[in-house]
Amino acid sequence: METKLLFTSDLHGSQEFFLKALSITKSWKVDVLLMSGDLTGKAVVPIVKYHNSYVTKFFGREVTLEENELKEFKEKVARAGYYAYQCSREDYDDLKAKPEKVQQLFQDLMKDRLKEWISKIDEVLSKNVKVILNPGNDDPLSIDEILKNSTRTLCTNERVEYVDDIHPLVTCDWVNPTPWKSPRECDEEELKKRLRKEIERVSSTENLVCDFHAPPYNSPLDVAPKLDSNLKPKMSVFGQPVT
Repeated sequence: METKLLFTSDLHGSQEFFLKALSITKSWKVDVLLMSGDLTGKAVVPIVKYHNSYVTKFFGREVTLEENELKEFKEKVARAGYYAYQCSREDYDDLKAKPEKVQQLFQDLMKDRLKEWISKIDEVLSKNVKVILNPGNDDPLSIDEILKNSTRTLCTNERVEYVDDIHPLVTCDWVNPTPWKSPRECDEEELKKRLRKEIERVSSTENLVCDFHAPPYNSPLDVAPKLDSNLKPKMSVFGQPVT
C-alpha cells in the first residue's frame, strides 16, 4: 500500500508556512507529515506602550501602532517567524538591562508557539495522520521536553519509528559546525559517530528513511553562500551570492 509523506524543514517559527503545511497535508490526504527541525524562530519583536500608542521596529523600520492595529501587526510578525512581545516601557528597559531575562523570554515564547502548533495540529488534522515534529540545530534543547511529551505528535530522536509497515525512520538533529554556533552542532568526527549510531538501530537499511538535519554531502541541498568576516554573503560582480 502506498504511503504519502509530506516533508518540511526549517519553518523557523513561521506561522504562515506552518499553516500551509497543515493545509497541504489535509487537502492532499497525506498519511505522514514530517516537520524536520528548526521549528523555532530567530527573534523577539518588542511592542512598547508609549503614551496612548505603541512603538516597535520591524525589519529595520520604525512602526507606531494604535490599539486597534495590534492584532494585525502581531499576526504579521508571527507569519514572518518572529515573536511579538507587548510590554510597558518599564518592562522594556528592564529587559535591556538584563540579557538573561531576554533569553528566558525568548525561550518561553518559542515554547508557547510550539504548544500552539501542536494544538492546531490536533484541531485541523485527522488522528489517522501521523505527525512527526523533530528539532534541528537551531532549536534550543529546552523545547525537547514539549516535543517528547506531546500526545498528538511524535519526536523520533534516538529511536526507530516506522512511517508505515515497511519503512523504519531514524533521526539526527545535530549538524557539522556553522558560523553561528547553534545549540546542536559538533565536529565532523562526532557527527559521523552520531549518524552511525542512528543507522545501527536497524538491522537492515533496505527500506530505511533517514531524517538527518545536516544536508547530504555534494548534493543540491549541500550548497550555501560563502560568507565574509562579518557573516554576510559574498556577492559576485553580477550581484549573485557566491556559493
